[in-house]
Amino acid sequence: MDATHQRDDEPPTMPRAGDVVGDKYLLARVLGEGGMGVVYEAVHLKLRQRVAVKFIHPEALAMPDAIDRFEREARATRRTRSPHVAHVLDVDTTHDGLPYMVMELLEGHDLEVELRDRRALPTAEAVDYLIQACAAVSAAHAAGIVHRDLKPSNLFLCSEKERRSPRARRVVKVLDFGISMLDGDADTWTATTEAVTVGTPMYMSPEQVRSSKDIDGRTDIWSLGVILFEMLAGGPPFLGATTAAIAAIVADATPSLRARHPHVPRELERVILKAMAKCPDDRFPSADAFAAALAPFASEEGLVGRARALSRLGRAPRSVALGAIAGAFAIVAAATILISRSVDRPEPGAANAALLAPVTSDPIGAKPPPPRGVASGFVRGRLAAPARTPGVSSPRSSSHVTLAPTAKHPLDR
Repeated sequence: MDATHQRDDEPPTMPRAGDVVGDKYLLARVLGEGGMGVVYEAVHLKLRQRVAVKFIHPEALAMPDAIDRFEREARATRRTRSPHVAHVLDVDTTHDGLPYMVMELLEGHDLEVELRDRRALPTAEAVDYLIQACAAVSAAHAAGIVHRDLKPSNLFLCSEKERRSPRARRVVKVLDFGISMLDGDADTWTATTEAVTVGTPMYMSPEQVRSSKDIDGRTDIWSLGVILFEMLAGGPPFLGATTAAIAAIVADATPSLRARHPHVPRELERVILKAMAKCPDDRFPSADAFAAALAPFASEEGLVGRARALSRLGRAPRSVALGAIAGAFAIVAAATILISRSVDRPEPGAANAALLAPVTSDPIGAKPPPPRGVASGFVRGRLAAPARTPGVSSPRSSSHVTLAPTAKHPLDR
């Protein structure tokens, strides 16, 4: 059955498994479903390529900003050139007017699920993930995009096979640019009222709490710092109901990471505290600078993977990248002797900040967990609007919080 053949006077309907959309995408099975839409696994009939197809629910079309958010995500993702961003392959509407987006199919699960299972991660592993996220954020900022909603559920851990290697490695993909701020686009999320603060409260910077319009890329640096803190400490620095979390972010000092996890090196704690400075001017000026400061605490594998990614993107000549890889191992071998003398130094196996030095020549710079497996930019259940206790925000999943208690946005997740 072709899902695009329908009378023009009928309202849009949601396609089903077995339907063919756009004369080329055969829908196989539902990957995720919620209040806002449905994500299917599909197959391109001519290319035999497995993809993910995301549809807006027909009922959601009447919600303010629903289509704008959908299109914004597609534009932002398409403009961001990075292997650490889930790629959008196509955007269209069915014959009866239902918008859909075709994305690469990702296999794995998001960081929120990983942290539910393990609570805290080893230092090198956490830093490796964060450096990859920094690469995606750097590329977005170079394209004039501020994400505004970085959090563990928007960092997807994919399993990708290495060339000439039988084993897979973890690759971080940044998802959900639906509430991002793009240069040249009207910000419909904040244009209508100053009462709406876009983002997820416990990961928002102080300036984003005050106004989601008067921010720049440094608000994403703060969010990345919070995510790294959480990966190492087993929980985010600021907790509580929406009002309490917001008040703590603005007024309270950042809690001590080493008080929760004494084995974290002091220098790494200082790097994280700089990323989470209350004043944007006191933070790292860019995601590349943050990544460079984290490099001494990464694993050799993480540094080598980063160098290869830069080489593929053309941010560094291949010979330079390969030389940096070789240099990384030499420096690591020498640094291991020094590191072993002090437990307060970076962990063995990571010591080449030059490998991640900022690049300026190229612009690319208590609910059950969702199931693991194949996913697109959305994990099962993430599209649903969760039930809430009055006055309490769902801290990890809400995409924005309304400061005025009577003004509730229909896209609140």
